[in-house]
Amino acid sequence: MITTTNKEAEKQTIEWAKEIVAHHTKLEDQKNQLCKLVFGNKQLIKEITKQAVTDYCLNYIYKARHAVVTKTHEACKSKYAQIKMNNGIRSQAITQSILNTYPCGDKVIGDCTFAEVKAQMELHKANAIGNQIKAHILGAIAKLGKPTEIVRKKVSEKQIQKIIGTKGKKAG
Repeated sequence: MITTTNKEAEKQTIEWAKEIVAHHTKLEDQKNQLCKLVFGNKQLIKEITKQAVTDYCLNYIYKARHAVVTKTHEACKSKYAQIKMNNGIRSQAITQSILNTYPCGDKVIGDCTFAEVKAQMELHKANAIGNQIKAHILGAIAKLGKPTEIVRKKVSEKQIQKIIGTKGKKAG
């Protein structure tokens, strides 16, 4: 499949990843197999590179904008600014800095539709839940051995099942 858009690239990569995970158990083997397929598809590499460069550039734009906002906020907090600025002007400055600098996908929040803001909220909410679950699992596993021990050599399948709450349940 030759990919032409970011969504098609993502769909293709997900399909390959699922197939690879079904046939390989070691993470290193899975990663190597997926990289081999991705690097073998020039159009996919082009799309991934385009997205990576865009994300990279946006990251630095957001950092630069954040620095400006931070200076504005600090000025608003200073005693001099509190004397010179009334609440309405200070509130307006903070509101404008959020609208003009707060990232929402690949835009700032002020340039987004409400649907885009909601979609980003849902994405971040799902990621937060997933990160909490992952943190719980990693924390529980981290307690099972010494810092220098390899997890695979120390932790049993039953211990993992107990941690993730699948003891006695069949997968699928």
